[in-house]
Amino acid sequence: MTDVETRLRETLSSAEAGAPAPADLSERLIARTLQPARVVPLRPRRAVRRWLPPLLAAAVIVTVVTVGAIVRHTVAAPDRPVHPRPVPPKIQFPTQFSATDVYFRDAQHGWALGDGCADPGRGCVSLLRTTDGGASWQVVPAPPVTVPVNECTHEGDGVAGAGDEPCVTSVAFADERHGYAWGYRTFFWTTDGGRHWRLERGRPQRLVIAGGNVVRTEAQGAASGRTVVQVQRVGGTGWQTVTPAVAGTAETSQLLASGRTVYFLAAQYPRGGTLFRSPDGGRTWTKVNSAPCGPTVSTTYLSLAPDGSLAAVCYGGADATIRISTDHGRVFGPDIVAPGTHKTAQAQLIPDVLAVSPSVLLERVADRHPTVGNDYRRTTDGGRTWHRIGVDEAMAVPFLWQMFDARNGVRLNEPGAAGRDGTGLLFTHDGGKTWTYRPYAP
Repeated sequence: MTDVETRLRETLSSAEAGAPAPADLSERLIARTLQPARVVPLRPRRAVRRWLPPLLAAAVIVTVVTVGAIVRHTVAAPDRPVHPRPVPPKIQFPTQFSATDVYFRDAQHGWALGDGCADPGRGCVSLLRTTDGGASWQVVPAPPVTVPVNECTHEGDGVAGAGDEPCVTSVAFADERHGYAWGYRTFFWTTDGGRHWRLERGRPQRLVIAGGNVVRTEAQGAASGRTVVQVQRVGGTGWQTVTPAVAGTAETSQLLASGRTVYFLAAQYPRGGTLFRSPDGGRTWTKVNSAPCGPTVSTTYLSLAPDGSLAAVCYGGADATIRISTDHGRVFGPDIVAPGTHKTAQAQLIPDVLAVSPSVLLERVADRHPTVGNDYRRTTDGGRTWHRIGVDEAMAVPFLWQMFDARNGVRLNEPGAAGRDGTGLLFTHDGGKTWTYRPYAP
């Protein structure tokens, strides 16, 4: 008998002394707690008054005995195993990170994809994110690939020793959760900020975020095959093919986006090129210009300025030239000669051009001699005069730069440039006149 039961029996005995009741009331009440309940007919009111104290005491006994039994059963029950939710391992910040692709959603939020080992090898692919304009970076889980990004960039998915293993060279995020990473024959996407990546096979070429949609181009067959334009809601599944009638070749076609407006350049090398425009995030398309650079040369690519103006780079004449449009691509102005691109017996150089506004343009030309480096020039009068703004000592492949507005922009740093090792970005706050280096750092 437990101490609790002993004390209860003593309490009940004292209660019995104050009311006439059988001597064995306590024993009978305790015994009945173990039997199923039954209905007891009510006695006359006077008997109820006489039995009320014992009944209350009995109720207390029933409650305490029942609770005691539950407590004894709980204490005696074996411990149940606890299965906490798995905590993902903390990803170490890469010891030495060199980006191959950088995507900024705006001036503050950006992602950088590259290799994160001092001696790049399998398993070194890293993905970083910034939310303060590149002042600091955090590690994001990268797609599950083992082929280094730099190797994939130069050789494609069929790199020596990689076979058909997937690899990625480019990245874009619509927001903190929805992101995309792709290579020559590989396309990954995530809906939870990189915690999980899903894979699909294809031949993705380029991708842009346009409002709530994501628009991409895919190659049919070889890289020189026909381009297919596809659109999908951000976070959705299933691609809708929306290719305009004239698609061009995949390797020279281009996508540009600003807000919900998307431009698709169906370039035909070595001459021609057709420009299409979509006002609704890539759902519908209208042809706006059948030959931005004219019918005799190739419209190599376009640059979209923050104010909506377009700069077309034209290739095939004695010099590479630039043409400007301020009416959404319907009409392009006269040729602006791109300095340093005069055709020689060996080759003609194609400049990288970044449109800041219709009058402010930035140009980067790789020198014909690799040991010399790259010239950077800037014009503020629509190309009438150009001023050199710097020389880098090595060539970055690919070359990337982007303007957020008329004054602020970012440029992928070139390994070896100005004594740097490529582990950082260059930022401008004066329309591209000067650039400040920032390393990738936590």
